[in-house]
Amino acid sequence: MVFRLNKNLPPDERIPHSLTFGQRDRLRAEYKALYPRSIAYQMTVLFALSLIVPANAFAGIRIWDAATGR
Repeated sequence: MVFRLNKNLPPDERIPHSLTFGQRDRLRAEYKALYPRSIAYQMTVLFALSLIVPANAFAGIRIWDAATGR
């Protein structure tokens, strides 16, 4: 998504590939402005969250097991 967006931006306004929170918001706004009918941003965020939530749950279970001595 960043590659696609950076192709349409001037070199001094390009978004870096490692995003901070502020840059992530800028990425969303720029992408929506250039591709208003695309669902790629929403699908990317949904996919990332669908992986982060179970990963955190499994990590929490492992920490809980280690803390309780199982």
